[in-house]
Amino acid sequence: IGKKMKRIDHIALTVPNVEEATCFFKQAFGAEVLYDGHRPSDPAVEGPIVEAVFGMPEGCSWVHRRLIQVGDSVPIELFQYQVEEQKEAARTFDIGLQHLAFQVDDLQAAAQQFQEAGGQLYPVYNPETGSLGSLSSLNGWVYGKTPWGTIIELVTFPS
Repeated sequence: IGKKMKRIDHIALTVPNVEEATCFFKQAFGAEVLYDGHRPSDPAVEGPIVEAVFGMPEGCSWVHRRLIQVGDSVPIELFQYQVEEQKEAARTFDIGLQHLAFQVDDLQAAAQQFQEAGGQLYPVYNPETGSLGSLSSLNGWVYGKTPWGTIIELVTFPS
């Protein structure tokens, strides 16, 4: 039996604009920038080798890469690519990364902060009754969407 993995090191997200995504994560979750691994002022990362290694289409390049941290959680690496055609973010029922979940102390306050930062909350669903409720009826979790379409869950646990 091989060695056990230690932990998830980071999660990478492709965003349309690293600066705007950073601003959203700062406003919504108090994120901090750890470092820029590649700045827009640096030459774009491109060419046949990079295309092969990262499965990028011909002519695609990445122009900005930044690592941010929310609280003491796993860092989030933000990538910004230049490409002719780029699909929108996957939906929860598409194959792949479904959503990121952030544990918060105050769900009401976190939901409000998420919206003020530009996020859109989905209707509040109560699985026990199978009905929809209002933001004031939040009880444990709520889903939302970032301005660029990544799905985020805000979750809190009873003490």
